[in-house]
Amino acid sequence: MRGLAYGPLFAEDIGMRSVRLPGLMAGLGYTLGFFAMSCVVQAKERAGELESACRAMSNGAGALAVSRLEAFLSGATGDVAERRAASLLLAQGYLRVGKPERVGGLLKEWEADPEALRWMAQAHFELGFWGEAALEFSKAIIGGVDVLACTLARAEALSWEGFKEDALAALLPVLQQNPEVNALRFAVVGLRLDLGKYEDARHEWREIRPRTPVEEATARYLEGRLWLVEGKVSEASERFLWMLAPEHEVPASVYVGSVLGQAEVLVSRGKPEEAIRFLAGILRSEREVPGEEVLFQRLATLVGESPEAQEDEFLRWARLPDGNRRAYARFYLAQIFFSTGKPQRAHGELTQFLKDFPNHPLRPQALLQCAELQMEGGQWDSAASLLKEGLGYRRELPLSQQFRIRYGLVLLRQGRFQEALDEFDSMANRDAQFGVVIGYNAAVAALRLGDMPRVNQELRALRENKGTETLVADLELEMALQLARDGKGNAEEVLRTFLTTHPGHSRQGDARVALAELAYKAARNKGGNARAGHLMSQASAYLQAVAGDPQSPRAAAQAEYLAIFLADEAPTRDDAMVIDLGEAFLRNHPESELVAEIRMKLGEVYLRRKDYANAETQFASVAKGQADGELLWNALYLAGQCASGLLNPGSVERALGYWDRVVQGGGPLHWEARYQQAAVKSRIGEEADGVVLFDLILAPQSDALQELKLSARCGKADALLALARRSGGSLEDALVEYKRLFEDSGVTAYWRNQALYKTGKAKEGRQDLDGALEAFYRVLELPGSVEAGEFFWLFKSGFDATRILEGRRLWKDAIGLYERLGRIGGPRSEEAKARARQLRLEHFLWE
Repeated sequence: MRGLAYGPLFAEDIGMRSVRLPGLMAGLGYTLGFFAMSCVVQAKERAGELESACRAMSNGAGALAVSRLEAFLSGATGDVAERRAASLLLAQGYLRVGKPERVGGLLKEWEADPEALRWMAQAHFELGFWGEAALEFSKAIIGGVDVLACTLARAEALSWEGFKEDALAALLPVLQQNPEVNALRFAVVGLRLDLGKYEDARHEWREIRPRTPVEEATARYLEGRLWLVEGKVSEASERFLWMLAPEHEVPASVYVGSVLGQAEVLVSRGKPEEAIRFLAGILRSEREVPGEEVLFQRLATLVGESPEAQEDEFLRWARLPDGNRRAYARFYLAQIFFSTGKPQRAHGELTQFLKDFPNHPLRPQALLQCAELQMEGGQWDSAASLLKEGLGYRRELPLSQQFRIRYGLVLLRQGRFQEALDEFDSMANRDAQFGVVIGYNAAVAALRLGDMPRVNQELRALRENKGTETLVADLELEMALQLARDGKGNAEEVLRTFLTTHPGHSRQGDARVALAELAYKAARNKGGNARAGHLMSQASAYLQAVAGDPQSPRAAAQAEYLAIFLADEAPTRDDAMVIDLGEAFLRNHPESELVAEIRMKLGEVYLRRKDYANAETQFASVAKGQADGELLWNALYLAGQCASGLLNPGSVERALGYWDRVVQGGGPLHWEARYQQAAVKSRIGEEADGVVLFDLILAPQSDALQELKLSARCGKADALLALARRSGGSLEDALVEYKRLFEDSGVTAYWRNQALYKTGKAKEGRQDLDGALEAFYRVLELPGSVEAGEFFWLFKSGFDATRILEGRRLWKDAIGLYERLGRIGGPRSEEAKARARQLRLEHFLWE
C-alpha cells in the first residue's frame, strides 16, 4: 500500500499487507469447533423451538437451524439463559451458512461473555478484520473458552495483521505444553519461515509426525517452502505442482500456499512474466480458488513491478458480477496504478471501490490511500472526512495510528492547532515506528499554540533518539521562525544559532530571509535615524546572502509559489487575489522552473471563472514552452476545451487544432482528445465527420480505455440519430450502434441503460410506442443498476414509460410502474410514489 511523505512529517511509508505464504493455519486438520455446543439440555428447560433448532444444527441443516432460531429469538421471553443459548447457537449458524456479518449485532448483548467473544472473534476473522479478531480471541482465552483453538486462531489473526513475532511468541509456550498437536507445530514452522528463521523452521519441521493425509500434505507443503528458501528450486516446484494437481485432495490453505510457492519458483528463475501468467491462469480457472486475496495481492505486486504493466486482466475482473473478485480487482488495480506512477487512475479505482463495497475488509486501507491523495492535493476537508470514517476501524492497532497521525496533520494544516495537539496526545503508544512522528507533530502543534515548554519537552525527546538529526534541525528552525513571527526579542539570536549549528541545512535561506524581515521591521520602528539605516543595510546583507546561496533563490520562489496555491485552497478563496499573486510570480521569476505550473494554475482559475479567453492564453503559453511530456498534453487538451467554450469565429478551429496536436503526439490523452474532436464536430452539425472520428476510437487496434470506447459508441449513435432525423432517413444505423453499446461485454449499467433509453426515445420519435416501451422496460428489468448507483437513466426510462402508459390511459399499468419506481429507493422514488397516489385518487383505483 502506498504511503505519501510530507517532508519530515512521516517516518514510514504505509506498506501493503505483506504477501504471506499460508503456513500458520495450513491444513491443520482441525476446526474451531463451530458446532460443538452441546444441545443435551433437559427439555423442561427449553422451549420446543430451541430443541428443534438444536436438532437441525446437529444434523447439519444449518439454514433450517438459522430460520428456527431467528423465529425463536423474535418471540423470546424474558428467560435470559434461553436467549443466551439461542443467540450463541444462532451465531454459529450464521458462521455455517456464510453470514458472519450478522454475528456482531446478534451478540452485542453478550459482548462481555467469553463464549460470545469467541464467536464474535471468529466472525471478524472470516470477514478479514484481523485486529478485532485478535483482541476478541485474547478475551475468550482469558475466559477459558477452548484455549487451544482460540490461541491458534489468535496467532493467525496476529500474523495477518503483521504481528508475526507476537504470533510466534503466543504459540511457543502452548506448543511446549502440547507437543503432540501438529496444528501448533505447523503454525510455528510457517511463522518461522515468514520471519526468515529458516534453521529454526527446519528443526521444527523435523519434529512433525503426521497422522492423517491432511497433515501429511501440509508437512510436504512446508518442506517445499523450506526447499525454496534453501535454493532447491526444482524440488520445491515438484512439491508445489503436486499439491496443485486436481486429483489430489489438499487443504485450501495448502493449495493457495502452493500456488504462491510456484509463483515464487518462477520469479526465482528470472521468469516474472511467467509467474504473472501462472497466477492469472489460476484465478481464471473454473476451479474454485480459496484465499483469492493473497493471489490478487501477489499478482498486483508482480504486475506493478513489470516493465510493461499488464492491467487487462484486472480491468476484466473489475467488470465481473462476482462482488468479491470484483472488489479485489478494483483495489489491487489501484495498487498497480500507484506502482506505475498513475495516482489519478489509482484514485479513480479506489473511489469506485469505496462506492461499491461499503463493508469490505479492505475499505480502511482504501480510505487511507484516498485521504493521502487528498492531502497531497491540499484537499484538507475531503481528507478529514475520509480519515474520520477510517478512525472507526481497528482500534489500538497500527492502521488506527496511521489514520490518527494523518488526521492530526490535517488538523494542523487547517489551523486547528489545539485539536491537533489533543489528537497527538491521545496516541499514548509512542513505539519505535510512530513515536518520532507523533512527537514531532505534537511539537509543531504546541509551537503554533505558543506552548514553548511542551515544544522543548518534545525537542529533548527527539534528541534522545538516533537518526532524528534532520527532524531536530527542522524543529529548531520552526521554533526560530515562530519566535520571529511573534516578534520575540530573542528570535534573531535563535536564527543566528540555527545558521551556525546547521551550516549545510537546506533551509538556511529561510532563516536568512527571516533575519532580513526582522531587521526591516526593526528599521521601520526606528524611524529615520542612523540606527535605522544600519538595520536596513543589515537586512540588505541578509537578502544578498540569500541571493548568493544557490538554494535560497529557489526557496524564495518556492515561498511565492506556495502562497499562490495556499490562497487558491483557502476556505474563503478569492480568485482575484490568486490571479494577482500568480501574475506577480511570473513577473518576478520569469525563468523559474515553476513558471509552467503557475501558468497551469492561472489557467485553471480563469477556467473556473469561465474566462475562457484568458484561460486559453495561459494553457497555450505552457504548451509553447514544453517540448514534450505530460504537461504539454495536459496544456493542449485544456486549451482546446477553453477554445471550444468560446463563441467567436475561429475558436472551434483552434480547439480542433489543439486536440489534433495531442492526437499526433500520441500521449496519454490522445484518445480523449480524439473524442473531444468527434463531440465538437457532432455539436456543430458535422455529424458525419464526428462518426468517422468516433470510429477511430472504436477500431479494433485502438487501445483507448473501455470507458472511453463506450462513450464513443454512444456519441456515434447520437450522431447517426441526429443525421437521420435531419435528413428524414432511416434510424436503423443509430439503433444498431445503441444495440452494440448495450450488448457490449464490458458495458456498465450507466452506458447500458443510456443506450436502451435512447433506443426507446428513437422508436418513440417514429411513433413505435410499443418498441419504445419495450426498451424502457428493459432498463428497469436488467439487473445491476441500483447496485451500481445508476439512477439517472433508470428513472428517465421509468418516467417516460409511465408517460406513454398514461397517454394510452392504461392507468393500472402506469400506477404499477410508478409504485415499482417508488420501491427502488432512488432520488426520484418519492416523486413516483406521489404520482401513483395521485393517479389512484383521480381514477378511483384502490383494489
